[in-house]
Amino acid sequence: FDVKLADPELHLKYTGRRNDIIIENLAKCIQERVKDVIPRVPLIPGITTCSDNLQKISCILQETGIRRCWLLPYNPSGFSKRRTIGKPMVNTPDRMLTKKEIAECAGFFSWAELVEM
Repeated sequence: FDVKLADPELHLKYTGRRNDIIIENLAKCIQERVKDVIPRVPLIPGITTCSDNLQKISCILQETGIRRCWLLPYNPSGFSKRRTIGKPMVNTPDRMLTKKEIAECAGFFSWAELVEM
């Protein structure tokens, strides 16, 4: 599961879909004790990395019973592939996060075991 934005309207704006079903399905998997579920939190500069969003995502994950998560730092090179597969280009940041910025984001998830960072 990718948990990008806590706000359903912002999620709709950036992804074209609301996040309600993502959060519901994540909670169901945890309730059913699907132990291999590790939500990913993509860290996109200026979009998903604002403190309000990270705080809300942290709360959502804690409330669903998550104990581990994967912070996924943004890599702008991935978007260049969109053109080759016929997808429209989107307005995204053109830089990676610094180590300091990633550490600041990780601070919101100090309660969790962070994997694959």
